[in-house]
Amino acid sequence: MSLTVPGPLDKNVSSSMSNLSIEDEEERSFKDKLKRTFSSLKRRKRRQDKTLLTVPEPSLHTGHRKLSMVQSNPIPYVR
Repeated sequence: MSLTVPGPLDKNVSSSMSNLSIEDEEERSFKDKLKRTFSSLKRRKRRQDKTLLTVPEPSLHTGHRKLSMVQSNPIPYVR
C-alpha cells in the first residue's frame, strides 16, 4: 500500500508548513522584543533605585527640627 499524496494537497501542506515557519519567526522576534523591553525596564528601575539611594536626605543639610519632622513623617522619598 503506497502513501502517495495528490499534487494540490501536497502544495497545501508545504505552504502551511512555510506559513508556520513565518509565524514562528514573527513570534520569536516578538518575544525578543518583549525580552529587550523588559530587560531595559529592569535596568531603568535598577538605575532609579540607585539614584534614590544616592540622593542625600534633606535632613542632613538642615537643623535638628527638620530632622525630627522627617523622621515623624515616614513618606518614602519619590523623585
